[in-house]
Amino acid sequence: MPDDNSTQEVGSSATEEDSGPELVKPPLPPCDPSTVDTQSVGEQRMESDVRNIKDRLKSAEKWMIFLTAAIVLVGILQFEAALLQWNAMKGQLEEMRQGGGTAANQLWQAIGNMNWMARTADGSLHQTREAMETSKRESEISLTASVEESRLDLRAWIVLEPLVPVLAVPEAPPQGVPSPYRYELVLENVGKTPAYHVKVMMIQLLGFRGRLENSSTQIANTQDMMLMGKFKNGPSPDEIKKEFPTVISPNARRTTSIFFFLPGRPNDPNSRALENYEVGRIDYEDVFHVKHWRKFCLFVKDSAGTLEDCSYGNDEDHNPEIHPQSPASKPN
Repeated sequence: MPDDNSTQEVGSSATEEDSGPELVKPPLPPCDPSTVDTQSVGEQRMESDVRNIKDRLKSAEKWMIFLTAAIVLVGILQFEAALLQWNAMKGQLEEMRQGGGTAANQLWQAIGNMNWMARTADGSLHQTREAMETSKRESEISLTASVEESRLDLRAWIVLEPLVPVLAVPEAPPQGVPSPYRYELVLENVGKTPAYHVKVMMIQLLGFRGRLENSSTQIANTQDMMLMGKFKNGPSPDEIKKEFPTVISPNARRTTSIFFFLPGRPNDPNSRALENYEVGRIDYEDVFHVKHWRKFCLFVKDSAGTLEDCSYGNDEDHNPEIHPQSPASKPN
């Protein structure tokens, strides 16, 4: 067929053009049939290429859309995952915060409980200490009372027995001569333990009737100052000290003699005659090394030689082993 031949010729010519040097052919005339066929084939090929390109572009667009959609989907999924993770982290943070608050509250409650327990223990310890102190004080008081009672019960206790006058000269003395009387000064230890370092000091004084026995100051000065050798110009120790055994056993009696003279008219209440006084003190120490004393003041009451205690100066020490202000009391 002429068309096929022409097509083959055109193809062969094209092949030849591709393989060899480019040859310029004169354009065919418009009305040439070969020219028309060639143009229609080129247009077809162009259209085919355009369609292929369009198909490829559509395919590429589809792929781009798919990939974009996939990327967007992946981004959305990642955002959702990130959002979920953020929510989870936020929840964990909130839980941690709540847990931390709960732990802090529990810690403060534990600290409060420990403080309460410490205060309770301190209060209990304080109460226990107070109870122990009270018990200790009561025990000490009881022990001290027992010791004091024991000392009081076991101490030496020297008493002075009443003095009985004995006329020293049986026959009546001449008119105006005082009658001498002798008295037995008897000391007895009525305690349960010996009395040590016994010392008896006394002195005879002359004074107007009713004055010396009522003068507490003069009697106190005599007993606490003169007899203790505190006066510079006072009597010598030999003049005031009576010899006694330095130790007197329990229930033992020791005796010494003293003499009184009865000057003037002791039976006359209006008489201003001088009276004879015996002022003295007895000092001793018990087995517990506690010092004690006994004071006495006596004067002649009448012509029969009756002795009477002065208004002052007849007392004994307070028991130092009990309390300085506790009055002494003779044991039964």
